[in-house]
Amino acid sequence: MTTAELRLQRLRGELASRAESVELMNANEVHVEVDAEDIPDLCRIVRDDFKGRLAMIACSDERKLNNGFVFRYVLDLEGVDLFAVLTARVDEAGTSSAPAFPRVAQLFPTATLYEREVKDMFGLVAVGSPDLRPLTLHEHWPEGAYPLRKDFALRAKQPRVDRGPYAFLQVEGEGVSEIPVGPIHAGVIEPGHFRFSILGEQILNLETRLFYTHRGVEKLAENLTLDQTVMLSERISGDEAVANSTAFCQAVEKLAWVAPPKRALQTRAVCAEMERIYNHLGTLAGLSTDAGFAYGASRLQLLKERMMRLNEEVAGSRLLFGVNRLGGVRVDIGPSLDSSRRPSGRCSAISRR
Repeated sequence: MTTAELRLQRLRGELASRAESVELMNANEVHVEVDAEDIPDLCRIVRDDFKGRLAMIACSDERKLNNGFVFRYVLDLEGVDLFAVLTARVDEAGTSSAPAFPRVAQLFPTATLYEREVKDMFGLVAVGSPDLRPLTLHEHWPEGAYPLRKDFALRAKQPRVDRGPYAFLQVEGEGVSEIPVGPIHAGVIEPGHFRFSILGEQILNLETRLFYTHRGVEKLAENLTLDQTVMLSERISGDEAVANSTAFCQAVEKLAWVAPPKRALQTRAVCAEMERIYNHLGTLAGLSTDAGFAYGASRLQLLKERMMRLNEEVAGSRLLFGVNRLGGVRVDIGPSLDSSRRPSGRCSAISRR
């Protein structure tokens, strides 16, 4: 047996005694259905015994299927291509209190943001959470309106309310100062507020306040066809069109047991590299600007522009929109392109500069 097979066998055996069901899916996913109250203990087992790391927490409203709210805790195992997916159901509370779900932030600090987002979007509270502040929905959003519940209408207009200022963490002590930055910045970037608590040159704490331009992409996707959602995924972030649409296509293809042709996979890889290169050139130009190296920034921006022109020649879009489709791609970068337009030759010319 390989190392991955041995760890898979051990993982299934370890979790089986605590689970309602254990099922292997897609060759590398161990799906485990458990009671909600067992989630923290099982997460601890996967973390400590199998070097598992939290990849994500997903919540879905499945009340129409009589499943209540379904939580999926996805943990990836270090060193092997193997995932543990712990699934638990939480029923809606019969009282006026909000439904509760198990907290795992004490095991994985990154879970804090997931748990706060679930509270905003579904109205469920992590048991014992010390931080119940809003994350994605800001202070003008009314209480009791939870966008990712299925009974929340896409076109529903919500009244603007004032729930008071956001409660930033206050760091106190002699010589401690606060420096607020944003949310509006001197550049064409998305808004974000950063609250620094400093003591001289030492940063004691940094709190971020994001989601000023939250667009409700997940809710919008619920009302689109799969092909329309591919187009939507490209526009989540314009400079990640290939990366995001590839991730969505891979997810749907995996669910449908569809294997794209080898040439389509190669085309995705090439376009993803072209996207990576022009973004890295832009990032290096930004770093040069911040460091006051104007000449370096201008040269890097020139190279980025050449890459974006290559994108347009190859895919018909400077931002590589329209490359992906479910089951394949929409562009051809094979022998039909003359040598002067092939990405390999053009990228080599750019690298020499």
